[in-house]
Amino acid sequence: MNLPCTLVMLFSCFSFPESPDRITLKGVRNADTPGASALFAALPQGMDVVPREKIFLDWFSAGYIPERYSRFKAIHVNARGHQLVYWVGADYLALGNDNDFVLTPLSWTTVKILAARWRMLIPTQKMVDQIYQQADRIHWPHAYPPSDEMRSTAYLLNHNQWIQERSAIEWKYHPLIAGHKKDLVVTPRLFEKPQKLAIYGWQNLGNGAAIQPVSLWHGKFYVDYSHGIRFVTPEVELDGKPTTVQAILKDPELAPLLSFEGAFDICAVLDYSCD
Repeated sequence: MNLPCTLVMLFSCFSFPESPDRITLKGVRNADTPGASALFAALPQGMDVVPREKIFLDWFSAGYIPERYSRFKAIHVNARGHQLVYWVGADYLALGNDNDFVLTPLSWTTVKILAARWRMLIPTQKMVDQIYQQADRIHWPHAYPPSDEMRSTAYLLNHNQWIQERSAIEWKYHPLIAGHKKDLVVTPRLFEKPQKLAIYGWQNLGNGAAIQPVSLWHGKFYVDYSHGIRFVTPEVELDGKPTTVQAILKDPELAPLLSFEGAFDICAVLDYSCD
């Protein structure tokens, strides 16, 4: 359990048993994935976000993701008389391989395409907090001054380098890492604003509170270096029995386990059928 979990007064923290990783995306990841250095070197300098996004989608569709990202970590929730376990990506979505990768933000439009193809979900605000509280390693948020360059490939790569330079020697195999990106999240507020995306996170290292509250300011095609994509498996265990995130979130009695906003249909937010 990370340090803010011992300091924060806003959340309840528990000592959870170890659960095995869930190996995911078996039919997606390409074993011959090139390093991110080669991939990004092929991008023209100053490339506009729209054509870059298409290339990123092609690369992800080709399975150019690190093996480390196929290992999803268990998150435990002990609340309201229930014990819930769900699984999330150990880090934010990246292009490349384990030795050479770049954390890669995507627009909400592209995220929904990948979620449908890979049969994955995106976390709620409450789930982002739970992930942060149970992370093995956390980063202090690193922001650049606002500018038009925030969306550029150069900023994306520079931010990735900053993170990697401050990554410690791992004491755990593929640790759960959090704090270094704002999360794209699902919220029922997107039903009212379908042309927007929702971001949240960048927790304060001192008290665990999010520096970035849930915001629907940007349009669904917007993307910048600070955004991160963390997928969640649809399958969960509730009191030792299999069920789904969708079933939990649609149940008014169970939804508070994963949501600050009550019950809603997560799959409807993502525009695909999870059934």
